[in-house]
Amino acid sequence: MEDEAPDKDKDRETAKSNMDLGKVTDFVAEKEVDAERFRHAITGILDSSSQDNAEKVQREKELAAVKIKSEDVEIIMKEFDMDRASSERCLREQSGNLVDALRTLVE
Repeated sequence: MEDEAPDKDKDRETAKSNMDLGKVTDFVAEKEVDAERFRHAITGILDSSSQDNAEKVQREKELAAVKIKSEDVEIIMKEFDMDRASSERCLREQSGNLVDALRTLVE
């Protein structure tokens, strides 16, 4: 009977070790999944950020191509106490149309 007791203790220790090892491997697997999710999320954010930046650059190019009159810029600057850059932007967004730009600023 004495031989059976050490075997039972050894079996218990082995079972406990196997359970502990299972917990560790589950933890590592969860961390790997979390890392993959993180990489995927970051990639998505960077892709959307790049697309947003490209759209903004394209919009700025389109606005820069709009011809505006310096007299119209001066009117907006004087009447609405705005700086030159903001006045020009407002006019460009309204395709250089002073009346539309004034309406936009009044609304």
